[in-house]
Amino acid sequence: MSDRSDLFRAHALWPAIEKATDTLRSIDPQAESATRTTVDDLFNFLLAAHSLRESIDVDFATTAALDNANAHFANVTSSLNNYAANPTQPQYLTQALAYADNVRAQLATVPRSVGSPAARGAVTRALQDYARELEASRQQLTTKLTDAISDAQAREAPLIDATTAAQASLTQLEARIDNDESRLSDALTANNDSFITAQTAREKTLRNWLQEQEAKFDQLAQPHLTTISEAAAMAEVDRDAVSALRATTEDLASIAGGDILAGQFQEHSAAERKAAYVAYAIGLAATIGGVIVLLFAFGHATDPLPWQILALKLSITAGIGGIATVAFRFGSKATQRATSFKRQELELRALGPFLANVDGAEAAKIAFAKRAFGHAWEGTATTQSQAPEDVLSKVVDLVKVLSSPAASSKPGG
Repeated sequence: MSDRSDLFRAHALWPAIEKATDTLRSIDPQAESATRTTVDDLFNFLLAAHSLRESIDVDFATTAALDNANAHFANVTSSLNNYAANPTQPQYLTQALAYADNVRAQLATVPRSVGSPAARGAVTRALQDYARELEASRQQLTTKLTDAISDAQAREAPLIDATTAAQASLTQLEARIDNDESRLSDALTANNDSFITAQTAREKTLRNWLQEQEAKFDQLAQPHLTTISEAAAMAEVDRDAVSALRATTEDLASIAGGDILAGQFQEHSAAERKAAYVAYAIGLAATIGGVIVLLFAFGHATDPLPWQILALKLSITAGIGGIATVAFRFGSKATQRATSFKRQELELRALGPFLANVDGAEAAKIAFAKRAFGHAWEGTATTQSQAPEDVLSKVVDLVKVLSSPAASSKPGG
Protein backbone atom coordinates (compact mmCIF):
# COMPACT_ATOMS: atom_id res chain seq x y z
CA MET A 1 0.00 0.00 0.00
CA SER A 2 1.34 3.37 -1.05
CA ASP A 3 1.85 6.38 1.20
CA ARG A 4 -0.95 8.22 -0.59
CA SER A 5 -3.36 5.41 0.20
CA ASP A 6 -2.27 5.55 3.89
CA LEU A 7 -2.87 9.30 3.88
CA PHE A 8 -6.48 8.87 2.75
CA ARG A 9 -7.12 5.94 5.10
CA ALA A 10 -5.73 7.87 8.10
CA HIS A 11 -7.83 11.01 7.49
CA ALA A 12 -9.68 12.46 10.54
CA LEU A 13 -13.07 12.11 8.83
CA TRP A 14 -13.26 8.35 9.36
CA PRO A 15 -12.83 8.37 13.20
CA ALA A 16 -15.42 11.16 13.35
CA ILE A 17 -17.87 9.02 11.34
CA GLU A 18 -17.24 6.02 13.62
CA LYS A 19 -17.78 8.14 16.75
CA ALA A 20 -21.01 9.56 15.30
CA THR A 21 -22.16 6.03 14.49
CA ASP A 22 -21.58 4.97 18.12
CA THR A 23 -23.51 8.02 19.33
CA LEU A 24 -26.39 7.22 16.99
CA ARG A 25 -26.46 3.59 18.17
CA SER A 26 -26.84 4.76 21.77
CA ILE A 27 -29.98 6.70 20.85
CA ASP A 28 -33.24 4.92 21.67
CA PRO A 29 -35.49 5.45 18.57
CA GLN A 30 -38.66 4.54 20.47
CA ALA A 31 -40.45 7.78 19.86
CA GLU A 32 -42.44 8.77 16.81
CA SER A 33 -42.05 7.10 13.45
CA ALA A 34 -40.64 10.30 11.94
CA THR A 35 -37.79 10.21 14.49
CA ARG A 36 -37.08 6.52 13.70
CA THR A 37 -37.04 7.34 9.99
CA THR A 38 -34.55 10.13 10.53
CA VAL A 39 -32.32 7.81 12.57
CA ASP A 40 -32.46 5.20 9.77
CA ASP A 41 -31.53 7.81 7.17
CA LEU A 42 -28.56 8.94 9.28
CA PHE A 43 -27.44 5.29 9.76
CA ASN A 44 -27.59 4.71 5.99
CA PHE A 45 -25.62 7.89 5.33
CA LEU A 46 -22.93 7.04 7.91
CA LEU A 47 -22.60 3.48 6.59
CA ALA A 48 -22.29 4.71 2.98
CA ALA A 49 -19.80 7.38 4.00
CA HIS A 50 -17.70 4.89 5.95
CA SER A 51 -17.74 2.42 3.01
CA LEU A 52 -16.20 5.15 0.85
CA ARG A 53 -12.95 4.74 2.78
CA GLU A 54 -12.16 1.49 0.88
CA SER A 55 -13.39 2.57 -2.57
CA ILE A 56 -11.58 5.95 -3.02
CA ASP A 57 -9.44 6.20 -6.10
CA VAL A 58 -6.31 7.57 -4.40
CA ASP A 59 -4.66 8.36 -7.76
CA PHE A 60 -7.24 11.03 -8.68
CA ALA A 61 -8.71 12.04 -5.29
CA THR A 62 -7.54 15.08 -3.24
CA THR A 63 -7.57 15.60 0.54
CA ALA A 64 -9.34 18.98 0.15
CA ALA A 65 -12.69 17.27 -0.46
CA LEU A 66 -12.21 15.14 2.66
CA ASP A 67 -11.17 18.22 4.69
CA ASN A 68 -14.31 20.11 3.61
CA ALA A 69 -16.46 17.07 4.33
CA ASN A 70 -14.86 16.77 7.83
CA ALA A 71 -15.53 20.47 8.52
CA HIS A 72 -19.23 20.06 7.66
CA PHE A 73 -19.38 16.76 9.56
CA ALA A 74 -18.50 18.60 12.79
CA ASN A 75 -21.99 20.17 12.64
CA VAL A 76 -23.52 16.69 12.28
CA THR A 77 -21.58 15.45 15.32
CA SER A 78 -22.64 18.52 17.36
CA SER A 79 -26.33 18.02 16.52
CA LEU A 80 -26.15 14.28 17.40
CA ASN A 81 -24.52 15.10 20.76
CA ASN A 82 -27.22 17.69 21.50
CA TYR A 83 -29.96 15.15 20.76
CA ALA A 84 -28.25 12.51 22.90
CA ALA A 85 -28.24 15.02 25.78
CA ASN A 86 -31.85 16.15 25.11
CA PRO A 87 -33.87 13.23 23.64
CA THR A 88 -37.05 15.30 23.82
CA GLN A 89 -35.75 17.69 21.18
CA PRO A 90 -36.09 15.86 17.78
CA GLN A 91 -35.13 18.98 15.86
CA TYR A 92 -31.47 18.17 16.59
CA LEU A 93 -31.82 14.99 14.46
CA THR A 94 -33.37 17.03 11.66
CA GLN A 95 -30.44 19.47 11.85
CA ALA A 96 -27.95 16.58 11.75
CA LEU A 97 -29.62 15.16 8.63
CA ALA A 98 -29.56 18.60 6.99
CA TYR A 99 -25.84 19.04 7.80
CA ALA A 100 -25.26 15.51 6.37
CA ASP A 101 -26.40 16.79 2.93
CA ASN A 102 -23.44 19.23 2.97
CA VAL A 103 -21.09 16.35 3.80
CA ARG A 104 -22.71 14.23 1.09
CA ALA A 105 -22.10 16.98 -1.49
CA GLN A 106 -18.38 17.04 -0.62
CA LEU A 107 -18.02 13.26 -0.65
CA ALA A 108 -19.77 13.05 -4.04
CA THR A 109 -16.77 14.82 -5.57
CA VAL A 110 -14.36 12.14 -4.37
CA PRO A 111 -13.52 9.71 -7.31
CA ARG A 112 -14.14 6.03 -6.67
CA SER A 113 -12.32 3.05 -8.07
CA VAL A 114 -14.46 0.60 -10.05
CA GLY A 115 -14.55 -2.55 -7.97
CA SER A 116 -15.27 -6.09 -8.87
CA PRO A 117 -18.78 -7.61 -8.58
CA ALA A 118 -17.53 -9.47 -5.54
CA ALA A 119 -16.70 -6.19 -3.85
CA ARG A 120 -20.04 -4.71 -4.69
CA GLY A 121 -21.68 -7.86 -3.40
CA ALA A 122 -19.74 -7.56 -0.19
CA VAL A 123 -20.99 -4.02 0.21
CA THR A 124 -24.53 -5.16 -0.48
CA ARG A 125 -24.21 -7.97 2.07
CA ALA A 126 -22.80 -5.50 4.58
CA LEU A 127 -25.77 -3.25 4.06
CA GLN A 128 -28.15 -6.16 4.43
CA ASP A 129 -26.37 -7.31 7.61
CA TYR A 130 -26.62 -3.77 8.98
CA ALA A 131 -30.32 -3.62 8.12
CA ARG A 132 -30.92 -6.95 9.87
CA GLU A 133 -28.87 -5.79 12.85
CA LEU A 134 -30.83 -2.56 12.91
CA GLU A 135 -34.16 -4.41 12.79
CA ALA A 136 -33.05 -6.81 15.54
CA SER A 137 -31.96 -3.89 17.68
CA ARG A 138 -35.26 -2.19 17.04
CA GLN A 139 -37.19 -5.32 17.99
CA GLN A 140 -35.10 -5.67 21.14
CA LEU A 141 -35.73 -2.05 22.05
CA THR A 142 -39.44 -2.48 21.40
CA THR A 143 -39.49 -5.51 23.67
CA LYS A 144 -37.65 -3.58 26.37
CA LEU A 145 -40.07 -0.73 25.96
CA THR A 146 -43.08 -3.05 26.28
CA ASP A 147 -41.56 -4.69 29.37
CA ALA A 148 -40.79 -1.29 30.89
CA ILE A 149 -44.36 -0.14 30.27
CA SER A 150 -45.72 -3.32 31.86
CA ASP A 151 -43.41 -2.92 34.85
CA ALA A 152 -44.42 0.74 35.17
CA GLN A 153 -48.09 -0.18 35.05
CA ALA A 154 -47.48 -2.92 37.61
CA ARG A 155 -45.72 -0.43 39.89
CA GLU A 156 -48.31 2.28 39.15
CA ALA A 157 -51.29 0.27 40.44
CA PRO A 158 -49.98 0.01 44.06
CA LEU A 159 -48.96 3.62 43.90
CA ILE A 160 -52.46 4.62 42.80
CA ASP A 161 -53.94 2.56 45.62
CA ALA A 162 -51.49 4.09 48.11
CA THR A 163 -52.28 7.54 46.78
CA THR A 164 -56.01 6.93 47.14
CA ALA A 165 -55.51 5.64 50.68
CA ALA A 166 -53.23 8.60 51.51
CA GLN A 167 -55.81 11.00 50.13
CA ALA A 168 -58.50 9.39 52.26
CA SER A 169 -56.23 9.55 55.30
CA LEU A 170 -55.46 13.16 54.48
CA THR A 171 -59.18 13.94 54.33
CA GLN A 172 -59.68 12.31 57.72
CA LEU A 173 -56.65 14.14 59.08
CA GLU A 174 -58.00 17.47 57.81
CA ALA A 175 -61.29 16.73 59.54
CA ARG A 176 -59.48 15.86 62.77
CA ILE A 177 -57.36 19.00 62.46
CA ASP A 178 -60.51 21.08 62.01
CA ASN A 179 -62.05 19.46 65.08
CA ASP A 180 -58.86 19.85 67.09
CA GLU A 181 -58.60 23.45 65.98
CA SER A 182 -62.12 24.17 67.17
CA ARG A 183 -61.45 22.39 70.46
CA LEU A 184 -58.12 24.21 70.87
CA SER A 185 -59.77 27.55 70.15
CA ASP A 186 -62.49 26.81 72.71
CA ALA A 187 -59.87 25.65 75.23
CA LEU A 188 -57.75 28.74 74.67
CA THR A 189 -60.78 30.98 75.06
CA ALA A 190 -61.84 29.23 78.26
CA ASN A 191 -58.26 29.22 79.57
CA ASN A 192 -57.88 32.90 78.77
CA ASP A 193 -61.14 33.73 80.55
CA SER A 194 -60.10 31.63 83.54
CA PHE A 195 -56.68 33.25 83.64
CA ILE A 196 -58.15 36.75 83.46
CA THR A 197 -60.63 35.93 86.24
CA ALA A 198 -57.93 34.39 88.42
CA GLN A 199 -55.52 37.24 87.72
CA THR A 200 -58.18 39.80 88.63
CA ALA A 201 -58.87 37.97 91.86
CA ARG A 202 -55.16 37.76 92.67
CA GLU A 203 -54.68 41.46 91.97
CA LYS A 204 -57.66 42.32 94.19
CA THR A 205 -56.34 40.08 96.98
CA LEU A 206 -52.87 41.58 96.66
CA ARG A 207 -54.27 45.11 96.71
CA ASN A 208 -56.30 44.37 99.84
CA TRP A 209 -53.27 42.78 101.50
CA LEU A 210 -51.12 45.79 100.64
CA GLN A 211 -53.77 48.10 102.11
CA GLU A 212 -53.90 46.02 105.28
CA GLN A 213 -50.11 46.00 105.52
CA GLU A 214 -50.05 49.74 104.96
CA ALA A 215 -52.57 50.28 107.76
CA LYS A 216 -50.62 47.96 110.07
CA PHE A 217 -47.39 49.72 109.15
CA ASP A 218 -48.94 53.11 109.96
CA GLN A 219 -50.02 51.79 113.33
CA LEU A 220 -46.64 50.20 114.03
CA ALA A 221 -44.67 53.17 112.79
CA GLN A 222 -46.78 55.85 114.51
CA PRO A 223 -44.95 55.63 117.88
CA HIS A 224 -41.61 55.68 116.15
CA LEU A 225 -42.71 58.62 114.02
CA THR A 226 -43.75 60.50 117.16
CA THR A 227 -40.40 59.73 118.79
CA ILE A 228 -38.53 60.78 115.66
CA SER A 229 -40.56 64.00 115.40
CA GLU A 230 -39.85 64.80 119.06
CA ALA A 231 -36.18 64.02 118.55
CA ALA A 232 -36.15 66.23 115.46
CA ALA A 233 -37.80 69.07 117.39
CA MET A 234 -35.28 68.66 120.22
CA ALA A 235 -32.48 68.58 117.67
CA GLU A 236 -33.83 71.79 116.14
CA VAL A 237 -33.86 73.41 119.61
CA ASP A 238 -30.34 72.15 120.31
CA ARG A 239 -29.19 73.36 116.93
CA ASP A 240 -30.68 76.81 117.58
CA ALA A 241 -29.03 76.84 120.99
CA VAL A 242 -25.70 75.81 119.49
CA SER A 243 -26.07 78.42 116.74
CA ALA A 244 -26.90 81.08 119.31
CA LEU A 245 -23.99 79.94 121.47
CA ARG A 246 -21.70 80.05 118.47
CA ALA A 247 -22.89 83.54 117.56
CA THR A 248 -22.47 84.62 121.20
CA THR A 249 -19.03 83.06 121.29
CA GLU A 250 -18.04 84.81 118.09
CA ASP A 251 -19.37 88.10 119.45
CA LEU A 252 -17.57 87.59 122.74
CA ALA A 253 -14.40 86.66 120.91
CA SER A 254 -14.73 89.75 118.73
CA ILE A 255 -15.41 91.93 121.78
CA ALA A 256 -12.55 90.34 123.71
CA GLY A 257 -10.17 90.79 120.78
CA GLY A 258 -11.29 94.38 120.34
CA ASP A 259 -10.98 95.01 124.09
CA ILE A 260 -7.45 93.58 124.11
CA LEU A 261 -6.42 95.75 121.17
CA ALA A 262 -8.23 98.75 122.69
CA GLY A 263 -6.35 98.18 125.94
CA GLN A 264 -3.07 98.25 124.07
CA PHE A 265 -4.05 101.48 122.33
CA GLN A 266 -5.14 102.88 125.74
CA GLU A 267 -1.74 102.10 127.26
CA HIS A 268 0.10 103.69 124.36
CA SER A 269 -2.19 106.72 124.47
CA ALA A 270 -1.54 107.21 128.22
CA ALA A 271 2.19 106.79 127.70
CA GLU A 272 2.23 109.28 124.83
CA ARG A 273 0.15 111.75 126.80
CA LYS A 274 2.55 111.49 129.79
CA ALA A 275 5.47 112.03 127.45
CA ALA A 276 3.69 115.10 126.03
CA TYR A 277 3.18 116.52 129.52
CA VAL A 278 6.85 115.95 130.38
CA ALA A 279 7.92 117.55 127.09
CA TYR A 280 5.65 120.53 127.68
CA ALA A 281 7.10 120.91 131.21
CA ILE A 282 10.65 120.77 129.89
CA GLY A 283 9.78 123.28 127.15
CA LEU A 284 8.13 125.62 129.69
CA ALA A 285 11.13 125.40 132.01
CA ALA A 286 13.48 126.01 129.09
CA THR A 287 11.40 129.01 127.99
CA ILE A 288 11.43 130.51 131.49
CA GLY A 289 15.18 129.92 131.71
CA GLY A 290 15.72 131.55 128.35
CA VAL A 291 13.69 134.58 129.32
CA ILE A 292 15.63 134.92 132.53
CA VAL A 293 18.94 134.66 130.70
CA LEU A 294 17.73 137.13 128.10
CA LEU A 295 16.62 139.64 130.79
CA PHE A 296 19.96 139.52 132.51
CA ALA A 297 21.98 139.37 129.34
CA PHE A 298 22.29 143.13 128.92
CA GLY A 299 22.44 144.07 132.66
CA HIS A 300 21.60 147.62 133.62
CA ALA A 301 21.43 150.18 130.87
CA THR A 302 24.20 152.33 132.42
CA ASP A 303 26.69 149.50 132.87
CA PRO A 304 29.08 148.82 130.01
CA LEU A 305 28.78 145.19 128.64
CA PRO A 306 31.55 143.53 126.68
CA TRP A 307 30.35 142.04 123.44
CA GLN A 308 31.91 138.69 124.14
CA ILE A 309 29.81 138.24 127.25
CA LEU A 310 26.79 139.49 125.36
CA ALA A 311 27.37 136.99 122.58
CA LEU A 312 27.84 134.19 125.09
CA LYS A 313 24.61 135.07 126.86
CA LEU A 314 22.72 135.28 123.57
CA SER A 315 24.12 131.92 122.51
CA ILE A 316 22.99 130.39 125.77
CA THR A 317 19.59 132.01 125.30
CA ALA A 318 19.36 130.61 121.73
CA GLY A 319 20.30 127.13 122.92
CA ILE A 320 17.76 127.25 125.67
CA GLY A 321 15.18 128.49 123.12
CA GLY A 322 16.03 125.60 120.81
CA ILE A 323 15.60 123.15 123.64
CA ALA A 324 12.23 124.70 124.47
CA THR A 325 11.20 124.57 120.81
CA VAL A 326 12.19 120.89 120.48
CA ALA A 327 10.41 120.05 123.73
CA PHE A 328 7.21 121.82 122.66
CA ARG A 329 7.42 120.12 119.22
CA PHE A 330 7.86 116.69 120.80
CA GLY A 331 5.01 117.41 123.20
CA SER A 332 2.79 118.39 120.26
CA LYS A 333 3.65 115.17 118.38
CA ALA A 334 3.13 113.06 121.49
CA THR A 335 -0.26 114.73 122.04
CA GLN A 336 -1.24 113.94 118.45
CA ARG A 337 -0.17 110.31 118.83
CA ALA A 338 -2.00 110.02 122.14
CA THR A 339 -5.12 111.46 120.52
CA SER A 340 -4.79 109.00 117.58
CA PHE A 341 -4.31 106.03 119.91
CA LYS A 342 -7.31 107.14 121.99
CA ARG A 343 -9.42 107.38 118.84
CA GLN A 344 -8.34 103.89 117.79
CA GLU A 345 -9.24 102.62 121.28
CA LEU A 346 -12.68 104.18 121.20
CA GLU A 347 -13.35 102.91 117.64
CA LEU A 348 -12.30 99.38 118.55
CA ARG A 349 -14.49 99.38 121.66
CA ALA A 350 -17.50 100.73 119.73
CA LEU A 351 -16.97 98.76 116.46
CA GLY A 352 -18.37 95.41 117.66
CA PRO A 353 -21.55 96.65 119.40
CA PHE A 354 -22.22 99.23 116.68
CA LEU A 355 -22.02 96.67 113.81
CA ALA A 356 -23.64 93.77 115.71
CA ASN A 357 -26.88 93.59 113.68
CA VAL A 358 -25.77 95.39 110.53
CA ASP A 359 -25.58 93.60 107.15
CA GLY A 360 -22.09 93.71 105.68
CA ALA A 361 -20.45 94.11 109.11
CA GLU A 362 -17.43 92.03 108.07
CA ALA A 363 -16.78 94.26 105.06
CA ALA A 364 -17.07 97.33 107.34
CA LYS A 365 -14.56 95.81 109.76
CA ILE A 366 -12.14 95.08 106.91
CA ALA A 367 -12.49 98.65 105.64
CA PHE A 368 -11.85 99.90 109.19
CA ALA A 369 -8.73 97.75 109.47
CA LYS A 370 -7.41 99.06 106.15
CA ARG A 371 -8.02 102.65 107.29
CA ALA A 372 -6.74 102.33 110.85
CA PHE A 373 -3.78 99.99 110.92
CA GLY A 374 -0.54 101.21 109.39
CA HIS A 375 -1.45 104.94 109.68
CA ALA A 376 -0.97 105.54 113.42
CA TRP A 377 2.10 107.76 112.94
CA GLU A 378 0.55 110.00 110.36
CA GLY A 379 -0.23 113.42 111.91
CA THR A 380 -1.22 116.87 110.90
CA ALA A 381 1.33 118.60 108.70
CA THR A 382 3.41 121.13 110.56
CA THR A 383 3.36 124.68 109.24
CA GLN A 384 6.52 126.55 108.39
CA SER A 385 6.11 128.86 111.36
CA GLN A 386 5.99 125.94 113.82
CA ALA A 387 9.14 124.15 112.61
CA PRO A 388 11.92 124.23 115.24
CA GLU A 389 14.54 124.48 112.52
CA ASP A 390 13.15 127.92 111.54
CA VAL A 391 13.30 129.18 115.19
CA LEU A 392 16.88 128.02 115.56
CA SER A 393 17.87 129.60 112.24
CA LYS A 394 16.39 132.92 113.39
CA VAL A 395 18.30 132.74 116.70
CA VAL A 396 21.55 131.93 114.84
CA ASP A 397 20.98 134.89 112.50
CA LEU A 398 20.44 137.17 115.51
CA VAL A 399 23.67 135.94 117.10
CA LYS A 400 25.54 136.58 113.84
CA VAL A 401 24.21 140.15 113.69
CA LEU A 402 25.10 140.84 117.29
CA SER A 403 28.58 139.33 116.90
CA SER A 404 29.42 141.32 113.78
CA PRO A 405 32.06 144.21 114.08
CA ALA A 406 29.38 146.82 113.54
CA ALA A 407 27.44 145.51 116.50
CA SER A 408 30.54 145.37 118.69
CA SER A 409 31.42 148.99 117.92
CA LYS A 410 28.01 150.23 119.01
CA PRO A 411 28.33 149.12 122.62
CA GLY A 412 31.84 150.44 122.90
CA GLY A 413 30.79 153.85 121.63
